[in-house]
Amino acid sequence: AVNHIGWSKYSSWSDSFSLVPPTTMPRPSIDVLGAWRLRISWSPPPPLGTQAEAVTGFAVLLYDGERNHFLDPITGRLVQNGNDARPLSPEETSVEVDLKPPEGSSEADSVNPHASSPLADITNIVFSQALRGQGGIYFRARVAARNGAGWGQYSKFSERVRVSVPEAPPCPAARAVDSCTMRVRWQLPALKPPAMGY
Repeated sequence: AVNHIGWSKYSSWSDSFSLVPPTTMPRPSIDVLGAWRLRISWSPPPPLGTQAEAVTGFAVLLYDGERNHFLDPITGRLVQNGNDARPLSPEETSVEVDLKPPEGSSEADSVNPHASSPLADITNIVFSQALRGQGGIYFRARVAARNGAGWGQYSKFSERVRVSVPEAPPCPAARAVDSCTMRVRWQLPALKPPAMGY
């Protein structure tokens, strides 16, 4: 402190405080909600102490077995460059990912106008084409947290889930009901997401 006579001595030292990024996030979970939708859920990172910087956002990375994709919560789309994806709100603990491009969209009109790469938002179209094949795609997810000091490390990968067209149902059984009618029976296969029709 100072007055017209001069400065006082300095106070005692405060408690020490380190400004560090968040700790590594716990492994997230991933669930198939439908033929084109995934849900990724996570828990906040372990606290760094009572004086730690609060988390200001999260990032979600989706891996398809070949490349990484990042979720941009503003557009709701996946982009291939992490710099094109804005952070998710710190209040979020889960997010749904839409893998299907909008109806009538093409590679030309589905590009994110905010993306640095013109190919960034074609990710969803590539998924659309691959999911129509028999093999489908296996997905895994990772999440990271951010605070005032920067980004923490990404979590370990979630368990993987498969998104694909349904597998063939078991062989049906057919029998005649009368001279004009036949009954066909089959067992419902265990599908995830569930079948929408037969």
